Amino acid sequence: MAEVEIKKHTKPKTVNFYHIEGKENIIQKIDDKLKETYLYLQSKQSEKIQTVAIRDNDYYICAMNKAYVDETDNQKFAWLISISRLDPTSPIKIGDLDKNIEERNHELDIKDNQGRVIDTQFLYDVNTHICAFSRTSGGLNQALFKSFLLRFCKVRGITFAVILEEDAIEKLDKLKLMSSFSFKIAQVNNFSEIENTDRDELKDIKYASDIGATSVTTVLQSKNNSKMDVRSMVNKAKFLFTNSEKLGIEKLNIDGIDNDGVFEPLDLIQHKLVYHGQIEFDNLITEKNMFDFLELAYHQNYTLCSKYK
Repeated sequence: MAEVEIKKHTKPKTVNFYHIEGKENIIQKIDDKLKETYLYLQSKQSEKIQTVAIRDNDYYICAMNKAYVDETDNQKFAWLISISRLDPTSPIKIGDLDKNIEERNHELDIKDNQGRVIDTQFLYDVNTHICAFSRTSGGLNQALFKSFLLRFCKVRGITFAVILEEDAIEKLDKLKLMSSFSFKIAQVNNFSEIENTDRDELKDIKYASDIGATSVTTVLQSKNNSKMDVRSMVNKAKFLFTNSEKLGIEKLNIDGIDNDGVFEPLDLIQHKLVYHGQIEFDNLITEKNMFDFLELAYHQNYTLCSKYK
């Protein structure tokens, strides 16, 4: 008798990519701490793994694995990390279909150190320092993951830089003349959190921050394609883009002419590196399903990601 093939369920998911930046010794501390945690899990010494408290919730790494994504070097790998968020403040309800509807639903009695748990999976490449994750309802977002890393690894001064798509990078680098550069920053108050704020390209934003402005809208134009400092503007655009989420940048547009004489309008906010795909699972999305999905997403974008260090 032929075996019946069980059809997999699918669900659309998006993976976001960030480059973790910081001083070399800080990044090394993160790498060393994650390696140590992996060894603790492998040797069944999980009691040595720290639990991190952030506001009313507790966070801890509950599982790790390796993803070998570089087809040319089997020594290079990325960590696959699952982090649990334990929330002792939210009630946990269950239902019992053997009871009447009036008695069917009830809350579980939990102790002080118990609570609802939601896991979020991340990929972190120790060679490129690229981090990739897909949002989970009630789980960790990028800001919480950063807070967790800072506390767990006992470091400070790291940035989660947004990554620009390769196509947009190529177009920016090919610009010969620039006719317009415009941007809108909605969260100027976060400017002080950015590294290297004394850069020449950021003097206007620093001034806005110093005088207490909450937003900045800037439009720079050049008549008849006269020569603006293209490289300076491109560097400014790239810097703003990598910090676009922190600054709440709502607009980041460049119009110019490339080396082939072609007019090129670029809306950089539309060119964040993301992966849209379908995750496969049986009945429920498991940790392994998410690990496989993250590995696939990273593999699909590894050509660009492998250029980062």
